[in-house]
Amino acid sequence: QRGGIVETTVLLGGYKGPIIGRGGADVVLAFEPLEALRAILALGKASRKSWVITNTHPIRPITVSLKLGEYPDLERALAAVEERVARLVKLDALALAEEAGSPLSLNMVMLGALAETGLLPFPVEGLEEAIAGFSAEIAEVNLRAFRLGREALTRALMMAETE
Repeated sequence: QRGGIVETTVLLGGYKGPIIGRGGADVVLAFEPLEALRAILALGKASRKSWVITNTHPIRPITVSLKLGEYPDLERALAAVEERVARLVKLDALALAEEAGSPLSLNMVMLGALAETGLLPFPVEGLEEAIAGFSAEIAEVNLRAFRLGREALTRALMMAETE
């Protein structure tokens, strides 16, 4: 949704209702850095056991574009997220999507990163098969983006281990 907030919940397993309770998210995918902060602070979705994977490319709200407000300091915002979760992974998913061939494939970058965590209860190959089912041109870009997301997650985890 352009200019607005979109929240989607995916529940895998034997859940009784459609809503994640406070601290109940195993993983939060944030397509914008402040959405990671919002999911943690305002909505309380994550806990110290949760992973957060966030795109680091900010999408400035209209109020900021119109100079009616300021975009918060990213480092401080992400530090606030990091201190409240088990693991924070920061990816420039937009740059990876563009490298794959289309900024519209940002969602595939994020899905690839999620798949690489090993937290999903099904094999990565099943996701690749589903992505490959689209028209050839779309599938090619989306598969490239998906794989770039997987590689980026692996690199981010390796870098975190050396810190």
